[in-house]
Amino acid sequence: MKRTLSGYFSMLILVTTILSCHKNAVVVNNNNYTVNNNTDSSLMPLKAGNQWIYLDSTFKSTNVVDTVVTDTAYTTSQVYSTNQLPGYTFVGYWDPGWFNQFLYMGNAVDQNGYQYVLTVDSSSAPYYYYTFETVPYDNYSLGHSIDSVSNRTCATNINYYGYSTRTNINGYSCLKNKVVYTNCSNTVTEVVNTYFYPKVGFVRMEDYLQDTTQVGKPLFLQYSHTLKQFIPK
Repeated sequence: MKRTLSGYFSMLILVTTILSCHKNAVVVNNNNYTVNNNTDSSLMPLKAGNQWIYLDSTFKSTNVVDTVVTDTAYTTSQVYSTNQLPGYTFVGYWDPGWFNQFLYMGNAVDQNGYQYVLTVDSSSAPYYYYTFETVPYDNYSLGHSIDSVSNRTCATNINYYGYSTRTNINGYSCLKNKVVYTNCSNTVTEVVNTYFYPKVGFVRMEDYLQDTTQVGKPLFLQYSHTLKQFIPK
């Protein structure tokens, strides 16, 4: 999930890309965060050479499969650091499959002990955002932003939530983040769920959109990104 700490994501969450395929992001305030070592004991295992094999599926409408693709992501030996976050190191994360993107990721913890996965899109024009956050209880508000660009006559409210109750996904007891998109008519037009297992990483991402072929335009699973195997280095 992408979320900016201060203000609207430049376009995001994961309102156009990462594991959420949208791009809104939270600006990181270094005064509120401390550094976590990028080891396999951290929230996101970032040792160079780790691999994640995913199954990516798209759907045309409710229960109608469109495409299924195997996708392998892995960490690299490339690292990135910045004076904006002194002493902090981001590790290269390459997903040449469905998302076809190279990112830098790192682990952090706030003053209350809650952990975050921080991400940078590019070392040449760094933009820091959260792709996952741990929370103290279910339906915990992680923030709010407004997309007034995609549809200038009907702005979309974007709300971010975290859940502490675990959800079993293929044997992993996962934590969950959720993004809810609501238009100016107070209709939910999209929901993105991200499931994460500490020390393994992203286990599943689900993107639900309105099914315009059905009466009432109910939400349907339009895309899923599901971990099939984690291969630690």
